[in-house]
Amino acid sequence: MEPKLVNFGSSLPVPYVQELAKEPLTAVPPRYVRPDQDPPFISNTTSSPQVPVIDLIRLLSGDSMESELEKFHYACQKWGFFQIVTNGIYKSIEHRATVNSSKERLSIATFYNLKLEGDMGPAPSLITPETPALFRRIGVRDYFRGFFSRELRGRSSVDVMRIQNGSDKSN
Repeated sequence: MEPKLVNFGSSLPVPYVQELAKEPLTAVPPRYVRPDQDPPFISNTTSSPQVPVIDLIRLLSGDSMESELEKFHYACQKWGFFQIVTNGIYKSIEHRATVNSSKERLSIATFYNLKLEGDMGPAPSLITPETPALFRRIGVRDYFRGFFSRELRGRSSVDVMRIQNGSDKSN
């Protein structure tokens, strides 16, 4: 039996990186230049102002509180605004999973392909009245067709399957 070929869409033909590297390039090939974006500004000066970095946890520490307060005072006077980058604890709803709170988590990257005639979605054993499905089921073929045609609605390709406001309006 001959395997059935599936067409998920196409992209522009791209020369191999080795082909680009055969000859020394003095400019970026036009196919890789985005005319809708301004070129990056590169400054040749090395005297750019140093943004003060204040570690908020050190403001609570008796040993380093004075020096941190001085930096904080300087930043208030000279800069006049603040941007909190992190509080030392990164939490992301899309990159966080709690498997066991007392043991480390082991992640293993593997290759796994679903059959195109199947569907994908939450495991039925995980769906209960107390924990309803947050994602709908979708055919694997439909998912890949949307993925490869860049038919993304949201931040990631998984958002296509997300159920909005507890009801699946896309089915």
